[in-house]
Amino acid sequence: MAMHTIHRSPEVRTFFTGAYSVRRDIERIAAGAPPRGYVVGPSGSGKSIALREIHDLLVRDGLAVRFADAGLDPVTVSPSEVLLVDDLHQMDAERIDAVYERAADPDAALVVASRPWPRSVRGIEISRRLESSAPAIVLGQVTSSDVRAYLREQGATLSASCLDQILAFTGGAPWLVSHALASHDSTHCGDGSHQELRHIIEQRILHRLDAIAGPLREMIEMTCVSSRTPKVEQEDPMTADDLVAQGYSEGLLLRSGRPFPVVRSAVRASMPVHRIVQITEALADRIDLGDDDGAAGAPTWLAGIDDQRIGTVLAAQADRVLSTEPSRASELYHAARASGLDDYELTIRQALAAWGAGDLDAAAGFVDSALTDHRLVDDATSDTAAAVWSARGMMATGSEVYVALAPRSEKSAVCAAISHVGAGEPERLDLLATGGAADTIGRLGSREAPANPANAPSTLGIAMRMLGRGLRSSLDHHPSAATLSQLARASELYTSSRATDPLPELPAVIATAVAVGSGDLAAAKSIIDAAVAGGQGGAWATRRLLLWQAWVALQGERVATAEESLALAEQQRLPCAPRDELLRQTILVSLARRYGDLPALEATWQAGIESVRHIDVDLYTLLPLSSLIEAAARLGDATTLAPHLAQGLEIVQRLGAPPLWSTRLWWAGVQRGILLNK
Repeated sequence: MAMHTIHRSPEVRTFFTGAYSVRRDIERIAAGAPPRGYVVGPSGSGKSIALREIHDLLVRDGLAVRFADAGLDPVTVSPSEVLLVDDLHQMDAERIDAVYERAADPDAALVVASRPWPRSVRGIEISRRLESSAPAIVLGQVTSSDVRAYLREQGATLSASCLDQILAFTGGAPWLVSHALASHDSTHCGDGSHQELRHIIEQRILHRLDAIAGPLREMIEMTCVSSRTPKVEQEDPMTADDLVAQGYSEGLLLRSGRPFPVVRSAVRASMPVHRIVQITEALADRIDLGDDDGAAGAPTWLAGIDDQRIGTVLAAQADRVLSTEPSRASELYHAARASGLDDYELTIRQALAAWGAGDLDAAAGFVDSALTDHRLVDDATSDTAAAVWSARGMMATGSEVYVALAPRSEKSAVCAAISHVGAGEPERLDLLATGGAADTIGRLGSREAPANPANAPSTLGIAMRMLGRGLRSSLDHHPSAATLSQLARASELYTSSRATDPLPELPAVIATAVAVGSGDLAAAKSIIDAAVAGGQGGAWATRRLLLWQAWVALQGERVATAEESLALAEQQRLPCAPRDELLRQTILVSLARRYGDLPALEATWQAGIESVRHIDVDLYTLLPLSSLIEAAARLGDATTLAPHLAQGLEIVQRLGAPPLWSTRLWWAGVQRGILLNK
């Protein structure tokens, strides 16, 4: 293994700064007549070294040069002499005024170096006057080529991997790179990650932080654990811009206000638990859970801090974003558990977050864990379990969940009804007429029932109630005219509720299927379009709604709309559930059947049939199944979907052959028989 060390010739200086990357600018200022210039950069960027380089060049050319030290009055320096002013930002107002008077004279030789903050009005005017003579030298982050040029000049070498890592964890901050180069040797490369070297640099950072005033240090601490630049409280005497500028000037922050990676790791490693709790509470869901280098999927940096106070705060933050950012909620719940929170209810909340993020396997794993703990067997557990089975294309198993775990709330009872009807198990609906859910429903509106805000009608509650009634009505041989209206209204209200809870099937899909079954394509289009536009169900439902939108568009021969909705569905980042894949393949096959030739249909059929061959049929997939059966018949395939057709017919027969749900499947079977001469 090659040694990852700097090989130095005798008496080589190892202190590197950004001044080495601006040699030409330094020479340009020194060659001016008269020499005038402005050098600006954060702490440790090389301003003083740049001034010394200018000083040496001027002395070599025989010019008189004076440094404006504490004992020198700038007014006493003649215009022909070159006055070098370092750390203008630290001078008092009287001396700054004197420097300004000299800067205002274009014939006076003057070179000034300053940090970018603080900047007085006079200081700004000085920079403008000098920049009218020559562009400012701006010192900032250094690059790999800057460092390599310096190393070549010093007769030193450093492996590419070591240099890349140093620049990565220092962020190219000159003073951090300087100390890393000065401290680097082969003992720091044993694990390939330079952890020992990072620790040395972190100690220097913490030493600098110890000398920083309270408001800035607090802001840097919050920035180092936040996913975004934190807000500054209004009562703070300094504005957010001031604090960011000061942090940048100190060499601890980027101009954007984000910390350099090694600054972030130093702050995180040194922060006491009580301070982490305070910041975690203040930042809410903006806490950054990534590792110190921001690597995706890395273990949370909080995992090593075993303190339930942190876990409690993180779990509360996860609860707040569960419906809007399920992936973020998953991260927060994971961090809460890693921080030592022993909350048995965390398991089902993790299942809900995994469901919302589209991770069916993770959701199923959490549900399985919850089912082994009697404390967790509630409606949330059963609803999530049934929804996961449904998304996997196993609606019958989801129905069995509610047989084993009777729903206790009206909402869960409606979810159970969706599963039972979808699986073709109407007798199981009778189980919902007794037990906890029935008692809850029966008490609603009772004069004897005690006042309870939880019993007041909510948008979600009314949506689910209308959905349940409309679904049952759709099973009648002669459904009322209000059936479709009731389901459409339920879908509209469900969208308005912004609910993202797991469901065996979406209200919009049920209402759309009934509209198609009644022959009202206009209503079907209106229902599904409204659900897509309103984001019904949240992130997990987006793909399914778009696919149904594409399928409905095909029924109306709106091919451009169908292709657009299909493309949007395929762009969704969440994993595609097996049941959604069935619908996607149906659309692809239908497009090929209607608008392609026979070879195109055959190719599409062969490419997609394996992904749908083993999915169980349920009531809500009968419409897509009908389209597939029609395509199979055209290809002369009598066997592939025969079990699916038989299962679909069995489901509708067990439900009493409701016309709204069975007609399309029957016609597909008839067409299949005609085309196959059967």
